Amino acid sequence: MNAFSATIIIVFGFISFIPVVNLHRYRKYSQYKTLRYLVTVVFLWSVLMLAYNLYANLYFVYYAQMLVYPIIFLFVYLSHETLQSFIGKKSPWFLHPLALGFFITNLMMSITNPLHELVMQVSIQDVVQRSDIVMAEYGTFFYIHTYISYTFVLIVISKMIYHLTKKRKIEYGITPVILLLIIVVSGFAINILHVFFIRIEFSPTYMVFVIFGFFLYWLVFTKDFQLRLLSGSRNVLINAMREMYIIATKDGSVIEYSEALIKRFNIASSETKNIDDFIAALEEKTVMYKSFDNIKDNPYIHKPYLYTITKDFSIPGFKESGKLVLMYDETRLMKLVDQLNYYIKYDAMTNCFHRNHFEKNREVYESEYPNSGVIISDINGLKLFNDNFGHGAGDELIKRYVDILKTFESDEQMIFRMGGDEFLILITDTNEKQLKTLKKAVLDATYNTNFEEHISIALGSALRQKNESLEETIRRADTEMYDIKETLSKTYQNEFKAWLKNK
Repeated sequence: MNAFSATIIIVFGFISFIPVVNLHRYRKYSQYKTLRYLVTVVFLWSVLMLAYNLYANLYFVYYAQMLVYPIIFLFVYLSHETLQSFIGKKSPWFLHPLALGFFITNLMMSITNPLHELVMQVSIQDVVQRSDIVMAEYGTFFYIHTYISYTFVLIVISKMIYHLTKKRKIEYGITPVILLLIIVVSGFAINILHVFFIRIEFSPTYMVFVIFGFFLYWLVFTKDFQLRLLSGSRNVLINAMREMYIIATKDGSVIEYSEALIKRFNIASSETKNIDDFIAALEEKTVMYKSFDNIKDNPYIHKPYLYTITKDFSIPGFKESGKLVLMYDETRLMKLVDQLNYYIKYDAMTNCFHRNHFEKNREVYESEYPNSGVIISDINGLKLFNDNFGHGAGDELIKRYVDILKTFESDEQMIFRMGGDEFLILITDTNEKQLKTLKKAVLDATYNTNFEEHISIALGSALRQKNESLEETIRRADTEMYDIKETLSKTYQNEFKAWLKNK
């Protein structure tokens, strides 16, 4: 092998080796599987070419030359599948078994060429020197192989040019198209000259295919924005991600989901390659929000709450930008907020509205309920009850009373715990007769001939008068309640002591 041939093989072998090393680091990404196979085939072809030119044994040279033809077909088939994967399409199912069948046929015909000479019209017994193999006439099967392989090449080139000029014009510009046309035109010209006109010892087909394979690697791998998102987004995620994320292209094609996101919500990533479809599926399982203001007035729902931030980010050297969606699980926070909202309105022990809620909404009640009435109640002898049975028993007594009051609760009747054992019932729309009826119903419900079950209460009521403030109405009811309590409380205390003595 002369110095020129050695230099060519070393240079092209090195070119074919670069993609193999780089793609090995990304072997876990299935979208680059066929590209890895393709560059591996090219590299193995380089190894074969090196051995072909270094090893002098004519048997080896003969069969090495024969093996080039199935390698060429495998290369063009994998080029087609790499392109299909790159543009997001699937080949017809029948293409794969047909391609496999022809590859096996090609391999068998090449290995058995000495028996039929349908690939190259030269037998191993007739070979005296290397040039006998290189200059041999082509057989019938060689032209079949060439026709099928070139058909594949034309399909690949046509699809690639269409895709680059129509689909990815903005993203890649015109440079890849120009490079592709140069490779195609020069490659076809050299191969036609080599096959039909000028027979040279060193295969130009190998050089053209190495360059074309490297072009595919450069286009799909180095220039593929999706891979740049996969690799270049890591630093962004480290700085910005707390738990779950989605990475997508600007047009919404999903590149990657965080494993936590898929496992947590059991959504098939294979069926939701578009970010809008995934978000729609996620919204059925969660409450997603971009601002707390959007949900603060909504009732709490027993679903996970995801605070969502969407960011556009770009990678230096690319015109396109990516989309990063970060999701923070704020379910525990929302539960806490819901509890706080509850305690802002309700008394923890009785689950009635408390005094703060009443005072906060007093002006609303004042303006919206001119025909309202109030009933104020207080439990008699609670201190005596606590002193004898403890505050826990006193709390239970208050709860028993509240359970009775809640039987009268409705949309027009709100119950407020104003403090201790004092409760206020606000009836938003009533009259004197209805007010007295309700007052009597409460008294009847608390009375029991069994002293242990009886709850002694003092009640005061007042119907709001024309131009009277709600505060004044409550004051009148409160005065009535204390007047009644002054007598009832002493009576109940005496009855309680007598009951306790006889117990």
